[in-house]
Amino acid sequence: MPVIIYQVLAFVSPALYSNEKRYLYIAVPGVFFSFLVGVAFCYFLTLPFATHFLAGFLAGTIDPLWSAENYVDFVANFLFWVGLMFELPIIMFFLSKLGVVSHQRMAKFRKYAFVMAFVIGAAITPTPDPINQTLISLPIYFLFELGVILARFA
Repeated sequence: MPVIIYQVLAFVSPALYSNEKRYLYIAVPGVFFSFLVGVAFCYFLTLPFATHFLAGFLAGTIDPLWSAENYVDFVANFLFWVGLMFELPIIMFFLSKLGVVSHQRMAKFRKYAFVMAFVIGAAITPTPDPINQTLISLPIYFLFELGVILARFA
């Protein structure tokens, strides 16, 4: 991941003005930290529930046989998408800083954001149970609210 981030920064930075570069270099540690918090949240809170549910799903009918490849693929995919969702406040802050959207407009979007959080939570969560979906969706909505608060300071 650090190599990918370096390559993206090396590609994008020549096209930016000096003040934009300053914002970019300030944002990189925050983006990295928020991604790590999202991965830790997923690994310690939601992944145990998801794997327990999937292991017990139709347990009397079929035997769940997971290969190491399938398990690692599932865990890596789940960790990546939840970690990516934790970037939402930083994205909202910079969109507001660039003038793309204002914090007043984002605040009017709250009721739609709540529904979208559950739709995104359903898409990210690999299990059909409502507990895992809620464990993903509520933090997404709270991250949206944090993004609105951060956008107010932009």
